[in-house]
Amino acid sequence: MFKSFRIVVGSFNAEASTPTSEHVKQWLGSCGEADLVVLGFQESPAAPQVNTPPPTTYPSHAPQYNYLRANDAPETKQAYEKQQAAITSIFPAHVVVADVAMGEPPNKGEVNGLHLGANGFIRIQVLATAALAPRLQPMSWVVPLDEMGNVDSLFDPAQPYPPTFKPFKGAVAVYLPALDLFLINCHLQATEAALPEAIFDTHRLSQLQTIQNVIGQKVYSTQTILFGDLNFRVELSTHEGTKTKGGTEWQAATALLAADAHATLFSDHDRLSKHIARQTHPAVQGFTDALTESVRLGSSLPKPTFKFNLHTPQREYHTKRCPGWTDRILFRNLPAQVLFQAAHEVTCSDHVPVCAVFDL
Repeated sequence: MFKSFRIVVGSFNAEASTPTSEHVKQWLGSCGEADLVVLGFQESPAAPQVNTPPPTTYPSHAPQYNYLRANDAPETKQAYEKQQAAITSIFPAHVVVADVAMGEPPNKGEVNGLHLGANGFIRIQVLATAALAPRLQPMSWVVPLDEMGNVDSLFDPAQPYPPTFKPFKGAVAVYLPALDLFLINCHLQATEAALPEAIFDTHRLSQLQTIQNVIGQKVYSTQTILFGDLNFRVELSTHEGTKTKGGTEWQAATALLAADAHATLFSDHDRLSKHIARQTHPAVQGFTDALTESVRLGSSLPKPTFKFNLHTPQREYHTKRCPGWTDRILFRNLPAQVLFQAAHEVTCSDHVPVCAVFDL
């Protein structure tokens, strides 16, 4: 269809922050001219007033549920306007063709000792050149998940989310028929305790498979870019005693980083790249990791993108979590050269925003 075509995909777990124009420039400013720009946010304070296009498929057993809540709150509108101004400053000639979100504004309070769990919106925005935009005719999905990978609809849609539900986990997705391209922004299960990562990987892989199954079987054989805070970690030890805050596993990982040996940390201990290399679980079969492929093609490996301490004068990895590459971009059935980058200059979140440039 096109002699050459460039897709820029960006992912940012904003941790309730709103990136400024300077942040977006640091994140995406070096990507060059693009035909299609795809931006995914997790834990974002910004959401559109209306999902565009309206999600065409909800979970079949719960079509009445509204998974976009309180998006008309003043602070949400303000965050949205600020975020849009920042994006427009980098892509002034592009047209928004899809803007879909799920969740609630960030709220990290507690009720009776339980976390409210509303950490912000999962949002995907797709922009295209003025010439391309009218042809795209997007479709969209929202897929709210519980921690086990089940489609979550066990609450009253007229009431706030209950304390035990986490509406910021799941996916929002867009399909562009003219390009035969699925775009899926995910926020998957985090590591919640000092337990072996295999336990949480089981949940993440289940979530990935559920997301793709809800969208439809066509996603497995069609050009797909799946990205977001996938939350797969590094693991240097499976012993629970090493996984305490600032414990021996964290010390070993940060020692490798201090020795500028992050390539060793990644190649030997990154969980997601091992799952993709094995290709044994249906959730990741056929996928290529943009980070791994970019390094294979000669790019430098960025340092881990998570978890940073926001309360220290200098940018430091938080002792709560072992540093890792949780923010990833995967692609399948897409014949492209890829460049993966991480914008460590952006310091407003405990994550670093990442992007991938696909040249078809």
